[in-house]
Amino acid sequence: MKPIALLFSFLAFQSIWGQACNPPTAVTLEDATETSLNVSASYSQPSFAELLLNGNYVTTVGFQNGHATFMDLQPDTEYQVCAYSRCMEYYTSTRSCITVRTSGGTQPNVEAPSTPIFLGKSNVVLNEQGRIELFLPDPNSDGWDMQNRNDLAYRLQFYVGCDLVHQEDLVYSSYPQVVTIPTFPPTQPYQVYLSRFQVGNGVQKDGPASGSVIISSPTSASSATAISTNFQDVDRFLLHIPKLGGGFRGTLSFTNRFPDLPAVIWVCGFDVDGNYVEGTRKSVTVIGSLATINVYAEAGKSGLFGAGLVDQVAYLGLRENANRHLVNTSITYQNISSAQAFPATLNEVDFDAGLAVGSAFAIDGRKSANYWDGMAITNLSSDLAPDVYVVYRRTSDGQELARHQLGAIAPGEKLLAVASDFFTFQNDTYYTVETDDLTKTFQVLGLRGSNEQALLVGSEVSLKR
Repeated sequence: MKPIALLFSFLAFQSIWGQACNPPTAVTLEDATETSLNVSASYSQPSFAELLLNGNYVTTVGFQNGHATFMDLQPDTEYQVCAYSRCMEYYTSTRSCITVRTSGGTQPNVEAPSTPIFLGKSNVVLNEQGRIELFLPDPNSDGWDMQNRNDLAYRLQFYVGCDLVHQEDLVYSSYPQVVTIPTFPPTQPYQVYLSRFQVGNGVQKDGPASGSVIISSPTSASSATAISTNFQDVDRFLLHIPKLGGGFRGTLSFTNRFPDLPAVIWVCGFDVDGNYVEGTRKSVTVIGSLATINVYAEAGKSGLFGAGLVDQVAYLGLRENANRHLVNTSITYQNISSAQAFPATLNEVDFDAGLAVGSAFAIDGRKSANYWDGMAITNLSSDLAPDVYVVYRRTSDGQELARHQLGAIAPGEKLLAVASDFFTFQNDTYYTVETDDLTKTFQVLGLRGSNEQALLVGSEVSLKR
């Protein structure tokens, strides 16, 4: 045989017997009990799973429909599973191995979920009867279990100091849920711990619970149900209500987080100096998942506030009975000069969330001179008047390029500014709104618009300090 023919024969032999015989991939433990293991894998040839105990062969089973199951095993025992493919009658691939363990001991296979940081103060209230009321979204709201393979549930604990005084597992087949705990909470100061864990058939699997979100004793429900007309008593706001006279319409959206329950939210309007606008304290009942209404009545269109109140409200306070947070509120801004205007929607701010109040904020800058950057600055959290500046900065290093003094903002006051009017446009820039006195705080809302089209977008605002 000629050398070239010999080479061809060798390469063909190698392809048939070696390179094309690949081991299974993505070998994964799907389930483990005290006496069984179920593994899965991906493969293209007939494949098998070999079970080893302390390096010694135990048994072999074939994969069927992507799974291989071992039965009659020892509890709380570590095994090694090695998967391989059989490509011809006498030839097998290399092994792909994982270490697994049956359940039943102190080293469970079940992974502890991550801490449910999507829960917070707004999920726990003390109702009018003095009992804990929980508003529980899906325990997998953060997508921790990306493939939804496991059922998750919540665990509620009351602690007084270091002492656990009550514990209750909250297992439901569907969410969201509103739960009232029949046990009265402790009379002394306490903390609420909320964690989550995996369940199977309604009971906890052999695995640990997540870390806990810790919430101080919920505030007692007030006997007064309506919102206060003093802005200093309010913690939730829509920071900017636009003026029809300025060419912008505002539309309110009330999203009920628990649409099976009617929700009531109170609103109250304040002017640019923080004074209550008479006639603006109203309750809104949200039945179902969403309710929308214009801020002001217009010709042929209803509004939350009638024609006699048009353009008097600078910002809007929000409150729910017992300081619940069933409703999320947002406002949509739209240029009324064009039927094809693109609107911008911004959400309410909640001072309890910790990101809306500060002494310095960063605001994303425009990317073209064809846009303007507007902002609303309010002082709803301080009895002092911060002296506020807008500073134009370079994105790459934060270097200050220029600054403009807005002046002192008194308690309850709202100030509007178009920051892009203060500075010549430069690429790769942003703004900071800040005060030099860290004991004084304020809030900022950002809104960007187009000079040539009726386009609005919300500007990203982030707390710096």
